[in-house]
Amino acid sequence: MTTINTQKERTAMTIKARKVGNLTVLTIPKEFNVKKGTEFEVKQRNDGSIIFKPKHRNPFVGNWFN
Repeated sequence: MTTINTQKERTAMTIKARKVGNLTVLTIPKEFNVKKGTEFEVKQRNDGSIIFKPKHRNPFVGNWFN
């Protein structure tokens, strides 16, 4: 079976985790065009990699359409 990745990937960049108060922060490069206030679901895999996926609003939940 052949798997084809249809998602475009950006060039890999290296960033450093830094300390801000009691938090550890990863900065998202400007080139990724992430809007301020965007929410993400975060997962950490067994190999230590961290995956950030934009959280999408469920159109069938809530009273947003009124």
